[in-house]
Amino acid sequence: MDIASDPADIPLADLTLLFNVLSYVDEPLGLLDSIAARCDGSAVAVREASSLRFGPMPAGRFDAIDVDLQQTVAQVPPFRLFDLDRTYAALAGSSFARREVEFELFERTAPFPPEVGAYLDGTLWWIADNISPANGAWLEDWRTRHQPVGGEPAYLVEVDVVAILRSTG
Repeated sequence: MDIASDPADIPLADLTLLFNVLSYVDEPLGLLDSIAARCDGSAVAVREASSLRFGPMPAGRFDAIDVDLQQTVAQVPPFRLFDLDRTYAALAGSSFARREVEFELFERTAPFPPEVGAYLDGTLWWIADNISPANGAWLEDWRTRHQPVGGEPAYLVEVDVVAILRSTG
């Protein structure tokens, strides 16, 4: 189903999970308000990635990769990469009776446990596929030097906005 076009078709539930969904929706406030309008006493849990940083990298390299990625992703609407302000405004402005909006910091340093290594690998492969060939090749080289354990120090830092929205007090 297309939850952005047909939010009324979202099944009734005690808890609706929207994990990394709002960045794909043109009108996230409209989606949230549609769910809130059901007034069924349910809650919505939201988690959206708002920033990601990994390294270390030479000065300017991360920015070059980020610019490449933003330009590529901008060509694939409605996806909006790390669109914190739009997501936060929708969460804060929604018509839910209670809104708890927080931020969660996820940080790890190498050697990464297997689940973090797999997440980082997948993320790096996705980024490499969506940036210039030169930056993609540089990033792949960086990944092989740092993953899964690698001989060089590495870190991963992600900030996610997390929220619990309730239709009743």
